[in-house]
Amino acid sequence: HKYIVTEGLSEDDVVIVGGHSLPKTCLGSNPNIGNFAIQQNVKASKGHISYYTYMKFKGLEAPAVILLDVDPRDERWKRPGALLTAMSRAKSLLTVIRMA
Repeated sequence: HKYIVTEGLSEDDVVIVGGHSLPKTCLGSNPNIGNFAIQQNVKASKGHISYYTYMKFKGLEAPAVILLDVDPRDERWKRPGALLTAMSRAKSLLTVIRMA
């Protein structure tokens, strides 16, 4: 919400990337953040932000990437190169939200 409303980025500029399908993240099913709905594996549109697993987003990039639920205990994030692959998808802005 902050990046689009306050910072002036468009919905197309922001992608949320995680290690699991959207319902298995901290966002749960039918997630909203501020005025924006989060949709998995769907191109962003007005009022919607895209979510992809890092495996689906491999080879793609976005101006701003939010890595969600990064947990060093999670087997998906332990895979060789997983975190580096996910982090390298950001062109300009990277935010990492780590699990406690």
